Amino acid sequence: KNTAKSLPRWLPYSRPLQRVLEEAKKHCPKLQPQTVEGSSFTAVRQAAFEGAIDRVHLLLCGDQLQVLGEEIFDRRYPGFVLKKEHKCCIKMLLSRGAKLGRFAPNSKLLRKVESDCFDLW
Repeated sequence: KNTAKSLPRWLPYSRPLQRVLEEAKKHCPKLQPQTVEGSSFTAVRQAAFEGAIDRVHLLLCGDQLQVLGEEIFDRRYPGFVLKKEHKCCIKMLLSRGAKLGRFAPNSKLLRKVESDCFDLW
């Protein structure tokens, strides 16, 4: 006897596709909302400095966290190198009303990102 669930005829490839999706879900636990540890701005700041774009997006949109007036650079971060992922995360925070802060590194790139996001805000 065939005990497997019958698939709709309009989805002939859904069984192999479902296997692929389940396998991908096992290997990508960071995209599941259960792994979000907190919903404070410090958790968002930590994710931004790690360059975790997905986690920053999840924290901001999942809990409707307000970042208006919060400082991204609340202290000095020695050895911090600004990369593309960091730029995207900082841009997300700035476009929602956060400020760079008084300890922001003096770089043209950060100032340009801040001026670009001012128009979005």
